[in-house]
Amino acid sequence: MYVPFLKYRYKQSTGLSWWLFMIAGMLQCTACKKTYTPSTHLTNKLVILAELTAGDTIKIPVGKSTLIENGSTINFEKITNASVHLQDALGHFWLLPFNASPEYSNGPTSIYSYPQKIIADQTYTIDISQPDLEAVKATTHIPAAFTITEVDTLREMYTDQPVLTFNFTINDVPGEEDFYIIEALKQVVKIYRHFTWQNITYNYDTPDGKALYDRLKDQYPLPLLKDTIPTNTFIRLNMFNRDMLTDNSAINYNGDSFHRIFLSDASFDGEAYRTTVSVNTQYFTSDNTMMQGSVLFMVKSVSRGYYDYLFQYEKNKIDFGTLPSSHSVTPSGNITNGLGILGGVYKNQLTYYFDTF
Repeated sequence: MYVPFLKYRYKQSTGLSWWLFMIAGMLQCTACKKTYTPSTHLTNKLVILAELTAGDTIKIPVGKSTLIENGSTINFEKITNASVHLQDALGHFWLLPFNASPEYSNGPTSIYSYPQKIIADQTYTIDISQPDLEAVKATTHIPAAFTITEVDTLREMYTDQPVLTFNFTINDVPGEEDFYIIEALKQVVKIYRHFTWQNITYNYDTPDGKALYDRLKDQYPLPLLKDTIPTNTFIRLNMFNRDMLTDNSAINYNGDSFHRIFLSDASFDGEAYRTTVSVNTQYFTSDNTMMQGSVLFMVKSVSRGYYDYLFQYEKNKIDFGTLPSSHSVTPSGNITNGLGILGGVYKNQLTYYFDTF
C-alpha cells in the first residue's frame, strides 16, 4: 500500500559533506589490509577517495598506501603533512589545511578542508604533494543541476523481503551525457535533550543538567526538548533494481540486491524519465539507540569517471573505500601517480524518518 504518512524532507543539494556518505562505504571494510599477488609490483602511493558535491564545502580525504609483509599486503595510513591545492576552471585557487576536528578522528584518512562551496557545472583540479611520496593530480567536472519530481513510495514485498519502492521522475539536462547513481543510507543520529532556565540552555544528558532539571521540574513549567544531531555513522541500505534500462541489469545476479543503481541518459537525453527502485527496509527502524536515525534516499548525477569507477566496485561486489585482493579487478581511478578517485556530483536527496525518538 502507499505510505501517505511518510515524513520526509527534500533537498536538491545537502550541506552534508562528501565525507559523511563516503565513510559509509569505508566503514564496511572489515580490515584495512589486502593481500596482492607478487606480480602486482605496488609502491607506496598517495590515496585519494573524494566526492566533490555541488553545494557542499570542500573536504578532501588524503591517505597513503603502505606495503608490508614483503610487498604482498597493502595497508592504509593517515597523512597530516600533505600540501593540498584545489583550483577551478575560472582560476580560483584554494590551499586546504589539515582538519584536526575530532569529527574526523576515527576515519581511515585525514581530511583537508576549506569553507568554499562547490559549484555545479564547474571543473576542478586537485594537486597534492607530500615529502615522502610522489605528487598526485586529478581533474573532475561537477555535473549541471537537475531535479527529481513526482516521487511516490510503496510498501511491499520483493523477492520475499520487505522494501520501500520509490517511483520518481528524473528531469534530464538536454544536450549532454548524464550518468546517474541512486543509493540509500541510514544516518545514525544522536538525541540531544535540553531545557531552558532563566534564558540559559542546559544539556539534560549531563549530570549537572539532569540534577538541575530534577530540582526545578516540580516548581516551574520546564519543557524537556529533544533534537536530533546527525553523526558520521552510516548504514548502507541494499537496493533492488526495477528498471531494465539500468546498467545493473547487465549484472545478472538473479534478483540480488545492489549497493547502488546505475543509469545513464543514453535513451532519454533531455527528457523526463520515470524509473523505479526498491530499498530494503531492514534497518529503517531499530530499538537500539545506536542504530536510530534518518533514511537518506539520493539520486546523483556524477562525472563519467566516477560512474565507471563505482560500477566496477558494484560488478565485483566489493565495498567502496577498499581495494580488492585481485589486482585484475582494481578500478583504475583518475588519480595521476596515486590511487583512488576524484568524483564530481550534483545530488538530489530525500530524508525520511521512521524511528521514534
